[in-house]
Amino acid sequence: MSNLADSDDDYMSSKYLTELPSSLTTKPKTYSELRRQKLSSKSGYIKPLREREKESREQGLSKRIDEEDNAESPGLRLLKKMGYEKGKPLGKDSSGITEPINIEMKSDKSGLGLSSELKQKAEKELARKTKRAKINEESFIERVRQGQVEKKVNAQLSKAQRVCETLDTRKGVMDNIFWPSKDEEEIDEEPSEFEKLSPEEKLDCVLKYMREEYNYCFWCGCEYGDVEELEQLCPGINEDDHD
Repeated sequence: MSNLADSDDDYMSSKYLTELPSSLTTKPKTYSELRRQKLSSKSGYIKPLREREKESREQGLSKRIDEEDNAESPGLRLLKKMGYEKGKPLGKDSSGITEPINIEMKSDKSGLGLSSELKQKAEKELARKTKRAKINEESFIERVRQGQVEKKVNAQLSKAQRVCETLDTRKGVMDNIFWPSKDEEEIDEEPSEFEKLSPEEKLDCVLKYMREEYNYCFWCGCEYGDVEELEQLCPGINEDDHD
């Protein structure tokens, strides 16, 4: 039994799993390819004119001008008169090409300059869209940055107004335009000049009032004893001075 098992092939081995029939690995041919192959196998078969032209063109374009078949060509004789040597690049200073220029055959019926014109239009359109996208992105970034700045200024203004109210109340002041506005109160009167200001301008007014009236620096977060102490110990009136 052991000899029989050794002599038989193992159909589950990697040999049968990796080695597939060639019919499964090759791409099936189309009807046109099969018909062309069948016709070409017959004696006296003449290829279509388009196919013969293509083969002749590709064969001619793939040859160098200085190959043996082209030894007597008028183009090669003309190049030799201008100093050309076999195997060397073209040009006066030998900086030109050494291989034939690849030629792409035009298969459509459009004009010769139409493809380049369409390409230029496509490139311009792409550049215009790219520029517009960049402008939109920059505008979005600027709007986000501006929104963050406004949010920060409004928070600083609200805090400064509460500090101003605390300082005034401690001194006995009963009302001040620099205090936080009371939303629950209905005000039918015309807005004051202070209310018409921007948040940045309102903040400057409140900080200047507390600095002059109480020697208080909002950025330092403390009230100084007098003007001299304020000027000596406080770095400045702006936020950037306290970095």
